[in-house]
Amino acid sequence: MNVEVIRGWEMARQLLQEDWEALYRQADMRSPFTSFQWFDIWFQVFGDPETVRIIVVRDENRLRAILPGRMEKRRYGGLPLTCFVFPADANTARCGVVCLPGDADAAKAAITATMTLDEPVDLTILPDIEMHSVNWQVLSTGLPPPCIVRVENQYQTPFFSVKDGWEVYLRSRSVNLRKSIRQSIKRCEGRGQVTSEVFVAGLNLQEGLDRLRTLDERTWQGKNGTGVFRSRDWGRFYEKLSRTSLPLVRYELEFLQIDGVDVAFSLSASMDEEVFLLRTGYDKNYENCHPGATLHERIFKRLAEEGMTTFDFGEGVTAYKKRWETGRHEHASYWVINRGTLKGILLWLELLLHDRIRPWRERWRSAKAAGPRGAEG
Repeated sequence: MNVEVIRGWEMARQLLQEDWEALYRQADMRSPFTSFQWFDIWFQVFGDPETVRIIVVRDENRLRAILPGRMEKRRYGGLPLTCFVFPADANTARCGVVCLPGDADAAKAAITATMTLDEPVDLTILPDIEMHSVNWQVLSTGLPPPCIVRVENQYQTPFFSVKDGWEVYLRSRSVNLRKSIRQSIKRCEGRGQVTSEVFVAGLNLQEGLDRLRTLDERTWQGKNGTGVFRSRDWGRFYEKLSRTSLPLVRYELEFLQIDGVDVAFSLSASMDEEVFLLRTGYDKNYENCHPGATLHERIFKRLAEEGMTTFDFGEGVTAYKKRWETGRHEHASYWVINRGTLKGILLWLELLLHDRIRPWRERWRSAKAAGPRGAEG
């Protein structure tokens, strides 16, 4: 196998697009967030051209693996680190090496290569690896020296399956969920005529985004600074996405309207019979109607009838998601520490010390919290 590093996204666009798209069509655990088109937009908006690094693994002329990333300066405690970071954000799921199913050798070669770039890398960060993928198999079984693999975080993403049809799925849910949906629909209809409208990337999503800007300001996310358009860059990102026609991924925005007024929205990405729910919000003025439940019922039913079988809620387990879920995907955030650099060794030692101290610290805190209650007894 031959490993090469392409510096800068413009060069990667020229050299890799056709091969990347061909590999992606057959890739292990693929998602909308490892496609060439996603990164083409992501790097144009968020990526400093000087920091982009694309690791490519080939076998003669055959492309076997791609690992996109960028160089970042980060600090752990007071320790400054040079990092190779997979470009991810709150919307991104299933990060890691793009490779064929079962091609662990190519995935391992790509990750290991981050340790030997032309500038010393102390730490490689892979923020969202789904368990049972090739990436997970490689990282969970360890990498050759000087790599030290660490699980920095583990979490779950709830999902539900409608493989037997929407009506069968809905009947399998709790009485409380079905009742809450009916109540939401009734309350929304009590405020006026309820309709919905869908906008699709590459067709008319730009028109939908113009409307979303207005609604986003009225959502609780918009009011606390975490809305869809929380920064100018995010606005540019979604605008570029709206104009992109993607062969394997469908990005769409759906509004729920009451008497022609947008009161709730959902932004999603669909591929391979799976739907990823990216962002959802509603107008605080309609909070007592719970319009999100009405909108979700319409979206899930429509997409199930179009052939979608799995709906992924994304990171975070909430009471609302639990009502819908039929299972959970397991994810882990991995750190690969380079013990071939001085800062990598210092980071590794600091983390070892942190792990040793943590149980004692937790016991001390528990004892301190229990002390006054014990005295009162």
